[in-house]
Parts: sequence; C-alpha cells; structure tokens
Amino acid sequence: MGGSVDNVLHCQIAGVRVDHYSQPQIIHSVITALVQERVRVLSTVNPEFIVAAGRHAQFAQVLNRSDWSVIDGVGIHWALRFLRRMRIRPRWKTPLVWLQTLGVFAFQSVFYPHLIGERVTGSDLLPALLRALPANTPIFVLGGKISATETLQHVLQKNYPLLSWVGVEYGPSMIRVTQQGIEYDAAEDAGLCEQIEKSGACIIIVGFGQIKQEMWIDAHREKFPKARVFMGVGGSLDFVSRSSRRSPPIVAQRGFEWLWRLIVEPRRWKRIVTATIVFPLMMLWVALSESNQDDRR
Repeated sequence: MGGSVDNVLHCQIAGVRVDHYSQPQIIHSVITALVQERVRVLSTVNPEFIVAAGRHAQFAQVLNRSDWSVIDGVGIHWALRFLRRMRIRPRWKTPLVWLQTLGVFAFQSVFYPHLIGERVTGSDLLPALLRALPANTPIFVLGGKISATETLQHVLQKNYPLLSWVGVEYGPSMIRVTQQGIEYDAAEDAGLCEQIEKSGACIIIVGFGQIKQEMWIDAHREKFPKARVFMGVGGSLDFVSRSSRRSPPIVAQRGFEWLWRLIVEPRRWKRIVTATIVFPLMMLWVALSESNQDDRR
C-alpha cells in the first residue's frame, strides 16, 4: 500500500503513486531542488487523475514519473482510507466498508474537516510557493485563459515583484490528448520551446488543464538545460488572474469545491461526475479485484 521515505509516506491508488507531503514540506523540496542539477516535476493528483490513469496507460506512466505527486482532492484521502481498511477485511464486507467509509468521511468533511487529511492543492500551493521563493528566481508561465494572459502577467508582476517573470504565455493554441500521447502543432511548439530556453527559466509553471499539462511536461522535461522544476497547476492561473472565482474558504476546507464549481460553472458537470461518482465506484471495483486476486493466491 505504501512506504515512508524522508518522513513522507508514499502510497499507491490503482497503480498511481501519491505522496503525503504537507505544503511546507513540498515548498521546501522545490526550493532545495533549484540549486541541484537534475530537473524535477510536481503533479497535484486528484480523483480525476486516477480515473484518467485507469483509462490511459501512458498517462499513468507519466504520473508515476513525477518526482512529487501531492494529494489534491479529499477523494484521494477517502480512497486511501477505504483501501487500507479493506486489506484487513474479508471480501464479502467490501460493499459495507465502502458505504461506511463514504458516510463517515462525508460526516467528517462537514463537521470535523481537520480529520480528513491534508491536501496540497495547486490553488493554495502556487501563491504560497511564489511568496517563499528566493528573489530573482526566473519563472516562465504557460497556460490560463487566453483572454486573461495580459492580466495574469500584470497580477504576477504586481503581487510578486521580487521574482523574475521571464515569460507569461498562453502556450500551444491546440493541444489534445490521444492514446498515443499528446498532439500539438510542431512548429508552434518549437517556437515556444526556443522562447523558454532563451528565457533561462528555472521554474516552468504549466496550466493547460489536467492531463494535457502533465503529458506536455513529461514530453518537454529534458528540453531546457536551465530548468529545475516543472509544475502542473491546472486552473490555478485563472484564480491568480481572477478570471475564475475560487470557492469560499469554508467550502474549500470541507472538500466541497466540486459543489461550488457545479453552481458557478455547470458546464464542468462531467468532470464533477467523474470525481464524485465514477471515482468512488472505481475504488469499489479496485477493492473487489484485489480481493479476488488474494483469493487466487
């Protein structure tokens, strides 16, 4: 199920590694990596990542190549709790344990959120890291909404003036995920890569949206000699530019951002269904499958 290295617990969910970093721990790790020789990749893993990895073997491999796979999403904590309990329960109890852990976890989320486990969300990590980075750290930013690129650059320079913003770009105009990997315009990407390399960026922040950004990072992680850290931050750039609204803290602390998103951005309903319905059912199937394998041994 998991092991501990350097006081950080590493676990597996459906073949995908997740790391129990706290926010201060991961910030310290990123800052330390800036003065080391090799490049590192940070991914913020949520339930949608696990579902996507189950459908897309290459994406699962990409996630497992990340150097830091921090927990972003209360569903990950629930899944770890459920799968851990199933390891000491008989198979016939699987549906009962599944229902029980769902109910207890939902109750704790509402009334005792401190018991559900610490998350490192991209939306919280990004501003905290930017405040902690050494002055003049060169950073290149890719992604966000194309209509908000100029606003994003202005906000970053205004809020974090001690950092060196060597590039803020929307990124490839067309990028999509296929079973073979990702597709984008090669000429456009080559121009972008040349721009990043010339910038001397040490940190490259990528907000193309989940899966796309992780696949792009994996394909480019060795292309820039001066880069030390890649970060996939999802929609966090839209929160920085204020082109999207974050949920109130009382909602976020209880893991109900999905409900907030459903209200303010109903077009995201498919993603919300994946995180709140498909993912729990997938974990039930994983537990039953593991029980069947244990029986055959």
